[in-house]
Amino acid sequence: MGAFFPGSGDWPGGRLNSPGATAVAPCCFPFGTSPPTGEPPNFVPPPELPQETLLDREHNETLAKLHFIDALVGCIVELARSKAEPLAAALTESMYWRQCCSSPEEQVARALGEGHRRAEQLVLYVRAVQLLASALNLARDQVAQRRLRASSSVRQLLRNMQQTLHRCMDCCRRLSQQGVLQASASTTSVPPLTADRLLYNYAIDMVSRALSVSLHLWTSRY
Repeated sequence: MGAFFPGSGDWPGGRLNSPGATAVAPCCFPFGTSPPTGEPPNFVPPPELPQETLLDREHNETLAKLHFIDALVGCIVELARSKAEPLAAALTESMYWRQCCSSPEEQVARALGEGHRRAEQLVLYVRAVQLLASALNLARDQVAQRRLRASSSVRQLLRNMQQTLHRCMDCCRRLSQQGVLQASASTTSVPPLTADRLLYNYAIDMVSRALSVSLHLWTSRY
C-alpha cells in the first residue's frame, strides 16, 4: 500500500493514482485534506501560575509574615490618620468608649483635645516604623540566607513597605517638631500612651460597631 501525502492526488478523497491503494471514507478524516491551523474553537488558555507556587515552603512562610506585617501597618496608619482631624476623631468614639472608658484619667486625657490626638498619632506612627523596619530587616536576612527569593511579588511588597516607612518617618518628624513629646511629658495627670492600648481600644470599637450593626439588622428582619 502506497503512502498518502496531504495535498497530493494520492490522498483519500482525491485521485487514487497509486496502484493498490484502498479508498477510505472521508469521514475518517474530520479535518479534511489539510491539517488544522490555529487554536481549536472555545480554547481557554490556562492561567499563569505565580512564582510562589513553584518555590519552597520557607519562601512562602516568610512572604506570609511580610504580608501580615504590611496589613497590620495599614491598620495602624489608618487609625493614626483618623486622629488627624477633630471631626474624624470624634466620629471614632463609640458607645463602648463613652461607657467603659470613663475613668477620671481617661476623661482628662480626652479633654486635652488636639495635643492628645497628636501624641496618639506619634505613638502609632512610631510603632508602624518599628514594625516596618523589623520586616525589612527580616527580608534582608532571609534573602541573604537564600530562604526568600526575589520574586516579583516580593519586590513589589518590599517596595511598598519602604514607601510606607518613609511616609511614617516623615509624619513622626513633623509631629515631633510640633512639640508633641514635650507637651505629653509635661502632663502628669494623663496616663502614658501606648500603641498597644490604642490598637486594643480601636479593635474593641470596631467589634462593638459590627455587633451593633448585626443586632440592628437582626431586629429589623425579625
